[in-house]
Amino acid sequence: MIYILSIGMNDYRNRAGGTNKAIRAQQELFRQHGYGYMYICPVKEKKERLWELIINNHFRCVRSTEGLIFFLYRLQLEGNSINEVYIHHLRTASLTAIDQLLSCIKGNIKFYIHDYFSICPSIKMMRNDTEYCGSDMMSEKKCKGCKYYKAGIEDNIQLRELFGKYESRLLFIAPSDMSKDVWLKAYESYRDRTIVIYHQALRGKFKKNRKLIRNKIRVGYLGEPSYSKGWNVWNNIIRTVSNKNYQYFYFGKDKYRDGIVHNVRVDFQKDLNAMICSLRQKRVDCVILWSMWEETYSYTFYESLASNAFVITNRKSGNIADQVARRKNGIILDNEKELIDLFKNFELLKMYINNYKESDNYGPDKLVENPEILRYIDAQTAQNVCEVKRRRKTSEEKKFSVYYSVLQIFYYIKKVLL
Repeated sequence: MIYILSIGMNDYRNRAGGTNKAIRAQQELFRQHGYGYMYICPVKEKKERLWELIINNHFRCVRSTEGLIFFLYRLQLEGNSINEVYIHHLRTASLTAIDQLLSCIKGNIKFYIHDYFSICPSIKMMRNDTEYCGSDMMSEKKCKGCKYYKAGIEDNIQLRELFGKYESRLLFIAPSDMSKDVWLKAYESYRDRTIVIYHQALRGKFKKNRKLIRNKIRVGYLGEPSYSKGWNVWNNIIRTVSNKNYQYFYFGKDKYRDGIVHNVRVDFQKDLNAMICSLRQKRVDCVILWSMWEETYSYTFYESLASNAFVITNRKSGNIADQVARRKNGIILDNEKELIDLFKNFELLKMYINNYKESDNYGPDKLVENPEILRYIDAQTAQNVCEVKRRRKTSEEKKFSVYYSVLQIFYYIKKVLL
């Protein structure tokens, strides 16, 4: 079996967030093309150096760094190979442990820019989690008074050293043109090793949900109810603007309890397209995507696009604002006051949305995992996969199960004796 080794910060199978959604979609894509998908993430704090191992979406075991390296070596002795490494996140990982793991695998390394952790440990580059502070590298002058500076400066130096050590094997992948530009302001020397691959590919045209608004506008908030996503702004809208002309919907895993907002539970762990299905079912007219930081991608934008929902955002929302400007499927405002004033002017907002509905500017019928990533797999790796497909042994899974059981016994005895 040819394996891809993927590294993240938590168990993608039961955690929310865009990074985990990207990992889940990626493992399905690789498995469809004949690759095994081996995923590891830290179990506890960095100092613990314990890793959870998930293979082909199934939990296998927990190992120390040394135990994991031993596991990988033995796996290869069994006739398997690990030809590519995909680093999705290192926020919770020990960089020393990552260095140890990378040194024992010869394959190419893909580093994803899901957020800005490689620039600042706040990941969203928000000073004390309240104000976006820009993409320049951390410095005493810029970061004075920020809680992230002292703890993050040492990690950032170590991360740069890691990049330098494995530079010849590294390829940096940004999920949008805008995020690439932001990241390169801090890592200009890696310009030739940085590419853009959008997480999803858009297929077809969705021509429904175009009925003109007569009375109420159906408005949605999508996903995580956090300050950085505009949750406070959403609540201000509900408190400030009468619901006489609006129906408010919250789409996500949490629950709104004020009786004004309609709760629609959405869980992408059960269905990657769950948000699109819910937005289409509720015939949402517009969504407020008021992120307070430069979003690198934003699944919720593309899900809104695929539902023909008019998008209202601000100029600091990163790829959301960039895509709205390109696709003409919404409006970009300067501040919260403009947003509240727009909602108070029901006829004006209705006109904006109806103009969009009357246009031939349709969203995609489907969003699928972008297969472009497969183009960047080492040619020898792809060839090996084809050979494995032709001569795959029926006993492969049995052999692995026996080996895994023996390994479990080995570590149990070691733990008891030591």
